[in-house]
Amino acid sequence: MKQGTIIKLNITEGEVQVEHGYIYSHTDKIIAVAVDLKSRHAELSATGSDGFIPDVILEANENTSHTNENLKGELTVISFPELKGYDVWSAQICKYTLHLCFVKFEK
Repeated sequence: MKQGTIIKLNITEGEVQVEHGYIYSHTDKIIAVAVDLKSRHAELSATGSDGFIPDVILEANENTSHTNENLKGELTVISFPELKGYDVWSAQICKYTLHLCFVKFEK
């Protein structure tokens, strides 16, 4: 994967709106990803995986703006199918951007 490459996201739409994600930096076992959000000041609810593919769950709070009012109260789930085998090491939201670090552990 090359720096700046758009990464495929599988999105289950909720109140928080997502634009796209891209590779920020990477090594053989660590990948930093940035996901641009349409919603501002969203909240990170959880991280996890289905056993193979990592995902992140976002939700809106009283400070979140630019949300999908038709899906008020619904969670937004972002899965990263191209990162099969990686785990979410850290995640942080800063205004309109979700910053993620994925690590591939030896099994």
